[in-house]
Amino acid sequence: MTARDHSYDAATATRGMLRHAVPLFGYPGVIASHTTILANFFRRDLLGRFRGSFLGVFWVLVQPIFLFAIYFFVFGFLFAHRAMTGADKVEFALYLFSGILAYTSFNEATTRSCNVVLENGNLVKKVAFPCELLPIPSILVSMIVYAVGAAVLLSVGLSMGQLRLGWSTAALPLVLLVHFVMTLGFGLLLATLQVLVRDTIHLYTIFSQAWFFLSPVFWAHSLLEGKLLENGLERWAFVLELNPLYPLIQAHRLALGFGPDHNQMRHVVMAKNAAGEVSFSTGAPLPDVWYYLGYAAIWATVMLVIGYSFFMSRKRKFSDLV
Repeated sequence: MTARDHSYDAATATRGMLRHAVPLFGYPGVIASHTTILANFFRRDLLGRFRGSFLGVFWVLVQPIFLFAIYFFVFGFLFAHRAMTGADKVEFALYLFSGILAYTSFNEATTRSCNVVLENGNLVKKVAFPCELLPIPSILVSMIVYAVGAAVLLSVGLSMGQLRLGWSTAALPLVLLVHFVMTLGFGLLLATLQVLVRDTIHLYTIFSQAWFFLSPVFWAHSLLEGKLLENGLERWAFVLELNPLYPLIQAHRLALGFGPDHNQMRHVVMAKNAAGEVSFSTGAPLPDVWYYLGYAAIWATVMLVIGYSFFMSRKRKFSDLV
């Protein structure tokens, strides 16, 4: 092997990634032609998660219900603001739970994707097997858990009059599609990095803890906007909105029935009286679900292109590294 064979620089890497991004157009076809394999992997992942447990797959139903009960009690009663009415407490608990469902589904799938190549080394070494499919079963399992949790959320929210289904709900299938694409992009990227650098999963675990609090899971847009206005920092609100999960989680909420009648989904207006006292009130509603869906779709497309091209550009090396 000559020195020329070892030459490698940023320009070469960029050209290589762009070249490997072209087959992305055929990726849906690869998925469609391997549905049987994916179904078997999906079944293995779903059943394997609960193998040996007494309730088995029924834990998929128990976990979201128990999680909702905990958050409803803790944030709806123990740490609820004194000014909150009973309806406000229910609304805020539902708001938190909706964000947790979306974030947990994304985080669980991407974390499990880190090791999919290493855990399936025997398949990776088979030339004919498209190992770019490996993150998909974990993503589908996480979305099943999300679907069960969303059913619990809607059942409670609709029965208590806190959620209202409308035209935004029609966007839910598209929101789930964008969620899948974005998660797949991050999953492919993390799976590749984990093969090259085995510390990736540990670094990502730490990063995801910070990412959780930087995403609109616990904090409402109205609360954040009020704090920024109070401190004269409203111009920096866009920084948090650059978070890829910001539009995705907001799209999930709007599709699940959180509309302009919820205070958390509205802008905040700051006013000063003659004495200089500052007061806040709710103003115009946030953009609709289609705005956030489009914004999230852009992020999802970018991440899929990056994740897929990076994965495919390193794919040939996997058999030597796993």
